[in-house]
Amino acid sequence: AGRIASLLQRLVHTDTAAFAPADALDTSTTLYTIFMQFIQALPKISLSKTEILEQESLADAAEILAALRILHALGVDAGTIPGDLIGGFDHALLEEVITNREAYLNRVNRGIATSGL
Repeated sequence: AGRIASLLQRLVHTDTAAFAPADALDTSTTLYTIFMQFIQALPKISLSKTEILEQESLADAAEILAALRILHALGVDAGTIPGDLIGGFDHALLEEVITNREAYLNRVNRGIATSGL
């Protein structure tokens, strides 16, 4: 959760005028919703699995998905978002992110680079 909070803080405190959508209020609401859904999903991930490695994989997938949604909301990722921009973090969706982890992680890294961070 700390890495996503840090990413969000860095992106919001950067000069985002070059890549922020026109309606900043909607963007703020979207970012807040994405972050809160991510925070709310973490305990459910931890409580729903007994194996440590699977918990870590699901938490990692949730972190990747949250970062991707944030970057997309700020306009630095144009790809398809798994589960929609403001969606939950259910087990099936996280399994999809785990399966395609490398591709999603590459998009996150490109989005961060595009943002100038």
